[in-house]
Amino acid sequence: MKAGRLHGWATVATVAFLAVNLAFAFSRVLHDRMDYDEPQHLHLAWLTAGGAVVYRDFWDNHGPLYTLLNGAAIALLRPEPGPGLVVGFRVAAFATLLAMLAATMALARALGLGRGGALLAGALASALFLVQDHATELRPDPLQTLFWLAGLLLFARGTGRRATATLAAAGALFGLAVLTNAKAALGPAAVGVHLLLSPWLLGARRGDVARELAALAAGAATVVAIAGAWFLANGALDDLWQHAVAANFAVLGADDAEPRGWRWARFFLSDQLPFVLAVAAGAIAWLAQARDTTEPRARAAAVLLLVTATLTTAGMAINLFPWFYLLFLPLLAIVAARGVVAVAARVAADGGRGVALLALALALGAASLLRESSIRTPFTDHPDWRVQQRVLRDVVATVPRTEPVAALWDGCPAYVFQANVQYWWIADGLMGRVAVALTGTDPFGPAFVARLEQGPVRLVSGTADGALAELPAATRAFITGRYAHDGACLWRLRDDR
Repeated sequence: MKAGRLHGWATVATVAFLAVNLAFAFSRVLHDRMDYDEPQHLHLAWLTAGGAVVYRDFWDNHGPLYTLLNGAAIALLRPEPGPGLVVGFRVAAFATLLAMLAATMALARALGLGRGGALLAGALASALFLVQDHATELRPDPLQTLFWLAGLLLFARGTGRRATATLAAAGALFGLAVLTNAKAALGPAAVGVHLLLSPWLLGARRGDVARELAALAAGAATVVAIAGAWFLANGALDDLWQHAVAANFAVLGADDAEPRGWRWARFFLSDQLPFVLAVAAGAIAWLAQARDTTEPRARAAAVLLLVTATLTTAGMAINLFPWFYLLFLPLLAIVAARGVVAVAARVAADGGRGVALLALALALGAASLLRESSIRTPFTDHPDWRVQQRVLRDVVATVPRTEPVAALWDGCPAYVFQANVQYWWIADGLMGRVAVALTGTDPFGPAFVARLEQGPVRLVSGTADGALAELPAATRAFITGRYAHDGACLWRLRDDR
């Protein structure tokens, strides 16, 4: 088969692979259950649309940008409360996923991959379970990843070229990523390490490194300063620090669960093995390019990718939650795409049966990834999503919006469109420990019980087990004694039955 025709068939196969994976992802938009975080983020947006100020008026441990943007969208569009709003925000997340994949492809091109390799990088990223799952949810991670990838793309285009404006724009995008979620700082930090190492790895001049760092810092500082000024004007600057920054460090210190990183590493080896093998092949190819001193720009691109991909992937070792893996999975997809391209070029050069064997191996690898996605993709409404929709509709239809509904953090969304119960509204064992570390008081102890009694609060959103088991014993006894569970995910005050 001629090389041009072979390339054409490879492009068609890659596009088809990408399209099927995007179909899987969009099915999640329509049918998947609400993750624990999704009701939280919709509730925050709803409160913000009503005039509340994030951190000052309610608890959150994410960056403010996602909540502020969602709140502004609700205030502007004035949608009807209900399950349809959940799907609407998920559609926005899916659009962000498409932009993420486009940024991944553009970054691959900027790092030296051809069009076919860049397309393959986007297709491989789309095939990963964690991308399909977490990039289609109502959560800030797709947006922070888009900002991070766009910033890295601008940095790749501007570094080493004295392009101060481009680097400042990259820094601004990094700042927006951090304002979306503080843990996204892991990505820009990796870029900073790359620059600091570049005099030894690439022979860069220290003066040039200092200028590039200054340009990045200026861009990031500008957007952070604007956000800080807004919070200062709203009397919430200290709250911003305590909840968006300090709380995240406290979470790392308070979380004594089984290390998630090793668990997800095992998952990739057992369920996403073709991708892991492609990453391994790509790492060899990129390392060879990084050692080639005859092409300085190609060498610099390889070093940038290897440093940022390695350092962000190392986030698994510090027990980051899996939705933060979106920071490095697109980079690993670029590494993997180079591995597939390098192996394909080598086999095509040798000719013979190797081409057929490679085509078979790639087909089996793609089929394995598609099979894993198909197993985990809901093609009809998840049973929990049916319950969540019903509960949302019932509460919206029967409870005034101004009536507060307490929340136990286990995916039950009954509180989403209701007034806030208390500042630290999310009842969860880990966050209780974080609250104690920051304030000295557990807001889910006597303060939570007192708030339930005041009024009184008629409804508590939550399953019959879930987060209830993590509450202080006295709080748990109060809820089970004063409230009757409906068998789905709502506790009703017994006197109000």
